[in-house]
Amino acid sequence: MAILNFKMWAGCPHPAIGPTSKMSFAEFEQSLRTQKAPPAGLPLALQALWHVAKGDWNRAHSAVQQETSRAGAWVHAYLHRKEGDDGNAGY
Repeated sequence: MAILNFKMWAGCPHPAIGPTSKMSFAEFEQSLRTQKAPPAGLPLALQALWHVAKGDWNRAHSAVQQETSRAGAWVHAYLHRKEGDDGNAGY
């Protein structure tokens, strides 16, 4: 299981990603180690990051495609960069 480095998201002002999220980074990390599914109520952008941290890019992409916010666009671009598809990440 890969643990993501979320320091890159710390400056994001969107509540689904940034420091105003109700879940702390430590709680998010713990859920990666102890849960088989994302925590209930987790916003779609964070669900996507949760799935990619567990190594499931396809589920991550599926979750973030449902998100229409700016945070969703950031995560969507991140996923495509991680995949190596920089052209798609530019949208």
